Amino acid sequence: MHKYLITILLSAMLVACATPQTRSPEVTSVAAEIEAKKQRELAVQALVETERRLYTVGYPLLIRGMSLCGDKVSPSIGMILWNSYHFEKEWQDALKSKYGVTDLVQVSYIAPGSPAEKAGIRAGDVPISLSGWPVPVGENALKEFWKKLDEHKQKAGSIELVIRRGSEDMEVSVVPESACDFMLVLANEDSKNAYADGKRIVIHRGLMDFFKTDEEAALVIAHELAHNTMGHIDAKVQNAVIGGLIGLLFDVAAAAGGVNTQGQFSDLGTKAGAAAYSVEFEKEADYVGLYLMALGGYQIDGAADFWRRMAIQDPRSIQLRSTHPTTPERFVGIEKTVAEIKEKIVRGAPLEPEFKKEDNKKKKTVSEPEFPGRVE
Repeated sequence: MHKYLITILLSAMLVACATPQTRSPEVTSVAAEIEAKKQRELAVQALVETERRLYTVGYPLLIRGMSLCGDKVSPSIGMILWNSYHFEKEWQDALKSKYGVTDLVQVSYIAPGSPAEKAGIRAGDVPISLSGWPVPVGENALKEFWKKLDEHKQKAGSIELVIRRGSEDMEVSVVPESACDFMLVLANEDSKNAYADGKRIVIHRGLMDFFKTDEEAALVIAHELAHNTMGHIDAKVQNAVIGGLIGLLFDVAAAAGGVNTQGQFSDLGTKAGAAAYSVEFEKEADYVGLYLMALGGYQIDGAADFWRRMAIQDPRSIQLRSTHPTTPERFVGIEKTVAEIKEKIVRGAPLEPEFKKEDNKKKKTVSEPEFPGRVE
């Protein structure tokens, strides 16, 4: 009875509600699905172009900034490979229909001036074999291909590939060049965010869309590269462990006094340790990143203006100083670093960051790499 009354009341409300006054055109489900297919293709096209821009801007930083990457270097051939499984499942059909991508591993993009370009490889080429090993097809083909390259790490010299271009098969020999061994990854997220995890440099699509110039993109990519080259991720983990151990001592002391803290001091210590020197690490990444940007051949004049634009987007960053410096601090710090670098260029001095005297022994040296790392 109760449900019956509710149904009557809802029906009465719907009858009383206001209705549209014009005749809207009728949209069939077929027409809407055709347009949805087109919009998915446009979205995939934008994603592909953004990924290629990320690699175009980032590749020179990885190549020319190698002197600051220490032993974290690996040979590179300078190309992106893909197949129909390159993106998440929801975008795979659009990728196939827009670019004709199949289960076969295919060259998506070649970095200008890279070993792949010098070897004559072009976008659209299909690798058939690697030193006699047949390139697989299907969902795991890309992972298996890069794994096979890793197995050749002890081999020096060129990479021998057979590629298919149209109906013709041809042999190419690629001589890798050394690069910082960190993957450039585009995350399909709307947020204006970027991070480094010690192995990768991850840039969100929303941030790539925000960049007005390649110099702005290079500034952020170089900043994240600096986090990796300076070992900031490992340092934060170490600080978290130290903080947790100090907190544990308080938990043990409390337990000896008959108080069960349930590990609260350990948790607090871990969090405090992880946050320790966070602002300083960010400042150092800004500082070293400017050197990487200059080494990469990018114009550093006006680089600090990016942080004025970020301040406009998020005015809280003008005053808020928690894990990152404020935007005014970053602007002034970058301006001073630009002046320092330009002065060294005038003098013909090496473009190397200034280390603290007690840290001179920690300055990194470059070791010769052995084989190209993956680019995805």
